[in-house]
Amino acid sequence: MRKCSRSKLQELGHETGLEPEDRAGGVTGVFFYKASYHNYFICHPSAEEMEAEGIPWKGIFSFHKAREESNKEKDEQKANLKRFMTNKAKELGIPIDETLPNGGFVEERECIPHTLKH
Repeated sequence: MRKCSRSKLQELGHETGLEPEDRAGGVTGVFFYKASYHNYFICHPSAEEMEAEGIPWKGIFSFHKAREESNKEKDEQKANLKRFMTNKAKELGIPIDETLPNGGFVEERECIPHTLKH
């Protein structure tokens, strides 16, 4: 996730203008880590929760295939997954600025280690 400005953090309800501390939260399978250039939000929803959101829990992505080809059905599933993660972040009080590029998420090229970039 992209870092938010102090003013945006305050707007999102973080009164001090600081990001929340790293946490595993009181929720199983949810992790938030602050880093230098962007933050990490990792969430492991149940298969039932994903299916209820229209996200099949099997076969959405494979690392290289996701970057090599576009598929309307997969693009739709990715958009649903992004929407789900945005809502989950808001629900858990994890700051996300949807006005930033890519809805507040870093672009995939920004988080691929240099050695893996083509």
